[in-house]
Amino acid sequence: MPDKLILFIASGFYLGKIPWAPGTFGTFLGIPLACLLHRLPLFFLAPAVLLLVLGSVWISGQAARIIGEEDPPMIVLDEVAGMTVSLCMFPCSTVYVAACFFLFRLFDIWKPGPVNSLQRLPGGWGVVMDDVLAGFLAALVVQTGVIVSHVW
Repeated sequence: MPDKLILFIASGFYLGKIPWAPGTFGTFLGIPLACLLHRLPLFFLAPAVLLLVLGSVWISGQAARIIGEEDPPMIVLDEVAGMTVSLCMFPCSTVYVAACFFLFRLFDIWKPGPVNSLQRLPGGWGVVMDDVLAGFLAALVVQTGVIVSHVW
């Protein structure tokens, strides 16, 4: 795959070149993707998300190598993958999108415990997996809120 195409995809169609908050713009890109994937039959949803994550690991690793940095801010495909992981578990309604977006960004920026430690993985794994875990944690918090709201 040509370097320019790798950088185009890894930067979220150049959203990662926005000088302020590129990760937030990359997160926005994950919303329509998650809503699109959410339309798949449940049997295909998990494999599709897994392919997205694995593809993101490879492309992000290649982009980091091309740029010459471990986790350059220009790469936002990791945020796309993390937001997709978070949101694909819920209907694409305003409430779920807002909750997942806010919590994903919180966990992605704050990087609590194991989220931070995953950044030390080599290559694209370190670029992407912290965001995937942040997305999973966001989904876990939202789901906990859903369960608690139904109990009370």
